[in-house]
Amino acid sequence: MLYIAGLIDDKEVKADIFLDGRKIEDKAPYLMKNIKAGEHKIELKHKEYSGYASGTVKKDEMTKLNIPLEKMKGRILITTMPSNAAVYLDGEPIGSSPVNKNNIMHGRHIIKAEKEFYFPFEIEINVDKEDLMTFEYPLEPCGILKVSADPEANLKINNEEKGLTPFEGSFKSGKYSINIFKENYQDINLEEDLQAGEIKEITRKLEYNQEYFKNLQTEKKSTRAKWIKKTSIILTALSAATAVIGIVLGESYYNKYTNADNTDDAVSYRAEAEKWDGIRNISGGLAAGGGIVVIASYKF
Repeated sequence: MLYIAGLIDDKEVKADIFLDGRKIEDKAPYLMKNIKAGEHKIELKHKEYSGYASGTVKKDEMTKLNIPLEKMKGRILITTMPSNAAVYLDGEPIGSSPVNKNNIMHGRHIIKAEKEFYFPFEIEINVDKEDLMTFEYPLEPCGILKVSADPEANLKINNEEKGLTPFEGSFKSGKYSINIFKENYQDINLEEDLQAGEIKEITRKLEYNQEYFKNLQTEKKSTRAKWIKKTSIILTALSAATAVIGIVLGESYYNKYTNADNTDDAVSYRAEAEKWDGIRNISGGLAAGGGIVVIASYKF
């Protein structure tokens, strides 16, 4: 007798039984009572899992086979037209086409192929055989379009939004309308021919639109006028304060000069009085000039 069980993660599962290469009707786990004594090969299959074992059946004894089942593996051959494209399996690089890959778990996988001047190709495949499975993919030629702008701007290609510059994308051969635009700047509209295998670079500097430029200039003049007015007020106030100080100190030193007890003190006090008198005159003039500027700025 032969007891056969298939295990996935140490748990028994129902599985098809192949005894010496021939499928039998019953499913594992199963006790085979009428089996000839001798060496036998057993294969179990459960969905995408399989397992192999061999055992010797002895007369009047029971042989027990617990067969671990693992995900079945297959082989794939990926070819592209043209060849020498970088091939990725589930995001991992596996070589350049044509590429042969063994021990691929049964189930669904993502194949991606990339080659310069060709559109990237991506497809989902289902590996469900242990024999070699061949997949062949034609790649479509393209050109590369690069667009940059100063300053950074929005981009449309054939009326389709492409986000902000700088931009790089792959396109079929043909004529393309390119629209570069940004608020307060003049739009740039171009018509460009692109050929397969070509890299076309477009760089443009944007100019302010006239209305915005005029408003900008007006704003600059207004800002400058405000700055002049504010500065004039401050200078006028400082000059007036300095003039007052000059008056007070000049008068003080003049009084000391007239009441001096000796010639040396009189000469010193007179020099100080004349110095502060000069400072008073200069500051008074600056204050008067600053006042005129302030009045003029309010009037005009």
